[in-house]
Amino acid sequence: MNVKKPDDKAIILEVIAKKNGIKKEVASAFGVTRRTINNWINEDGEIKNAFEDANENMIDFVESQMYLRMKGIPIYGKNKKTGKEEIVDYKVLPSDMLIKNYINTKGASRGYGEKKSLDITSNGNSIISLPIQPIPNPHIEE
Repeated sequence: MNVKKPDDKAIILEVIAKKNGIKKEVASAFGVTRRTINNWINEDGEIKNAFEDANENMIDFVESQMYLRMKGIPIYGKNKKTGKEEIVDYKVLPSDMLIKNYINTKGASRGYGEKKSLDITSNGNSIISLPIQPIPNPHIEE
């Protein structure tokens, strides 16, 4: 059964938020196709903003989970010698891969990360020089 777009936009916005902006899930909730959802987005700025907000919220959630995994999940216990609470083990070890990924992306402005440009010079000098001259168009009189 194909359900039409609800007249109450608040219902649409609520479903978008509950389904975390996942178009397939929103489409399924209303019994429509992804194409229909895309049409709703293109026709209505409020619906478009709701999807963008939901996507940003999911990115924030994933970043927070990534941050936890970067730090690891420690197990605390008392040090027998000092009696102080400290990390005795990890439930989840810190992730070197996530740390590297984070510093490569978020730390790029500080010089971390992999270079993403291609140097086509030799010691700052051009390797080749190509003079650029306009090509006359035979269909246009000057």
